[in-house]
Amino acid sequence: MFKNTFQSGFLSILYSLGSKPLQIWESEVQNGSIKRITDEDLQSAVLELASANVATTYIACPADPNATLGIKLPFLVMVVRLKPGRPAVAPSLVASTLPLVPDCKRH
Repeated sequence: MFKNTFQSGFLSILYSLGSKPLQIWESEVQNGSIKRITDEDLQSAVLELASANVATTYIACPADPNATLGIKLPFLVMVVRLKPGRPAVAPSLVASTLPLVPDCKRH
């Protein structure tokens, strides 16, 4: 997806304030919901994923399971907020190629 894109600084693959935040994402919802809400603490639009079963409500990028993101930047930053009083579930990341950080030469 981003293999032929100039990558410098930050590359955003999910931006909840955009007009179509899940445009390049696959979403699966069973017995749950994915919706844009306004977070009271952040005073900003966020995506809320809610479900009785985390295996049946999720987002994945790229939407095509045979495609790759082609990200060349050395760091991945995820900001996840867990709501108080709800079961805590850690997000999972599946990388098709590791390591994410390129090999560095020692001096």
